[in-house]
Amino acid sequence: MRYTPPPYVVTLWNPQGIQIALEHARPTLERLKPPGVMLHGGIMELIESGTALTQLTRAMVPGAVVWWELAGDDGPGDAGAALMARIHLAQAAVLAGVPFLSLNCEQRWKHGMAGFGVDDARKAIREMRKVAPQLALSLTSYGQPGLHADFPWQGFGGVDVYQPELYGQGDAASIFDWCEKFAAQYSTLRQTGRMVARPIWPDMLAGNVPSVFGSWLVDAFETVTMWVLGCSKADDDGLMDDEGELLCRCLNALAATLDPWGKPYVGVGRVSRFQFDKALSVDGKIGAQTRAALGL
Repeated sequence: MRYTPPPYVVTLWNPQGIQIALEHARPTLERLKPPGVMLHGGIMELIESGTALTQLTRAMVPGAVVWWELAGDDGPGDAGAALMARIHLAQAAVLAGVPFLSLNCEQRWKHGMAGFGVDDARKAIREMRKVAPQLALSLTSYGQPGLHADFPWQGFGGVDVYQPELYGQGDAASIFDWCEKFAAQYSTLRQTGRMVARPIWPDMLAGNVPSVFGSWLVDAFETVTMWVLGCSKADDDGLMDDEGELLCRCLNALAATLDPWGKPYVGVGRVSRFQFDKALSVDGKIGAQTRAALGL
């Protein structure tokens, strides 16, 4: 199915649960007013509390689209029980009015362990489609595809979107290198028939990443997801820094600005189109001149 995403989405997670993540993120959410929020949690947490957590998120950020993301391999270890849990998760997402579900497939899927291979992946996607045909599904977690040769890529051909984790940090050169490696490996998987053509919406960090690099990503792709909260320690879970916040503010301003034809600057090429229309140097990166033209 074809699903049109928000201009960007912020991801929230906390090892103590989504409720805690929302409490910690409240100041950031109320300040930035992101167009989309993704709740990253365990399968039973989402099934049992997802509707209430979604309502709480919408109250914090009126007008925001809420997505869900299943954390890793959370759920029963038996393949049959895991399948039923994912079917219940898809049904819960629909009941909560959630349009998009990201499947963060780790460990057993990545390493091709027994009971979690191509056929199981295909069956999971097929059965989730049956009970929730209106729900857009994505596959995330794999970062560099070449590191996961045993991953059942063909089994997840039924998803609508790929969300590779582009978690390079620090200087722009190292991050570009990370992205170039991903692009090359993705191309190889496509050519060999192991991976089908799908939109790519990168999953990146909202901190320790230069905003100029981040703006290059958002110009190259229809949308991105950015981790604002989430790490291994409950008392140190903030990932949004000044660069990440600046990028979000710029994306908000672009989406609120109309081009000469009365359309907002969203989607692929949003930064480049704005620069061209404002007679700026066109490079797809939100530098000082572009920020000034946006009033920031």
